[in-house]
Amino acid sequence: MSHFNLSMPVEFRLRPWVRAETLEWPDLFWTPVSGLPVRTVERHWESEFLCTLVDHLAADGLSPCWFLDAGILQGPLQDAFLSEAATLAPLPGYCRHLWDLPPGAVDPAELDAIRQGRRPFSYELFARGLAFWVDPPDSAAFCLRYGGYGGLTVLFAAPAPQPDPLAAFPPAIFENPFLKQIAPGRDLRREFRQTQRVGDPRMATIQKEFLRGWEGLPHCEKALFVVPKLKSLDFFANERQALGALLQVAPVCFFESHQDGGFLLVSAGPFSTRLAEIMAEVRARLDTKATEEAQ
Repeated sequence: MSHFNLSMPVEFRLRPWVRAETLEWPDLFWTPVSGLPVRTVERHWESEFLCTLVDHLAADGLSPCWFLDAGILQGPLQDAFLSEAATLAPLPGYCRHLWDLPPGAVDPAELDAIRQGRRPFSYELFARGLAFWVDPPDSAAFCLRYGGYGGLTVLFAAPAPQPDPLAAFPPAIFENPFLKQIAPGRDLRREFRQTQRVGDPRMATIQKEFLRGWEGLPHCEKALFVVPKLKSLDFFANERQALGALLQVAPVCFFESHQDGGFLLVSAGPFSTRLAEIMAEVRARLDTKATEEAQ
C-alpha cells in the first residue's frame, strides 16, 4: 500500500478511509481490516457503512448491484446461500481479476496433488472466476451474512434504460386472491423486475472491456456479466479505457480486496467531502447502537 501516504496527517473526518493522494483519477480510498474473513465487529462496521452509502447514493439515482465471488461460498455460507437462493435470485456469471486466465478445467497436476494429499482441497480452485449477481431484499442482513469474506463487489449504477415490464399490467392484478393463493408470500412485482437483469445493457458495456483475452470462448462471451475484482494497483496501471467504461456505468464502486488487506472505495468524481458526510453518519449510527445495547 505504498501509494497511500500513511505518514501524512489523515483528515479525521474520513477515518478509517485513506485517500490515494498520488492518484489524479479516479478518487480511490482504502481502509484496512484485520484479515479476510474479517472479525465480527468489522463486519458490523462494513454493513453499516454500505447501508449508509446505499442511502446517500440513492439521492443521486444510483442503486447497488451486488456481486459475490463463488469462491467464498463454502461451508456455512454455502448452506445459507442455498437456503436464501429464492430471495437472493442469483444470476451466474464471472468476476475477474485483471487480467486473469479464463475460467476452465483445473490443471490435472493440481488435481493429482489433491488426490495424493500433497495439497489440501480448495473449493476456490474449482470456483475461480465464477460469481453470482444477487438482489438481496435486505441490504443490512445480506452484508452481515456475506460481507467481509473477500468476495463482495458492489457497483452503484443508475437504473438500466429498459422498459418497465409491469407497465402493461394493472396494479390491481397483483392483489388478485388467485395469484396470492398460488404464490403465497412471494413478491411478484419484485420477481418480474429481477428478470430484467438478464441482458442488462449496463453489464454489456462493462463486459465489452473486461472480456479482454477471453474472446472466442463461448461460455465467456455469452455470460450474463463479467465484472472486475480490482486491487489498488490496478488504478495505477495503464487501464484507463477499461476503468473509464466501468465508472461510466457505475460511478461509485466498492471492492473487498485480499491483495490490499482491506476494502476499496472508488468514485469517478471527487468524493472526499461526500465520504466525510457518510462517515459522520456511520459513526453516529454505531454510537447509537452501542448506547442502546449498553442499556
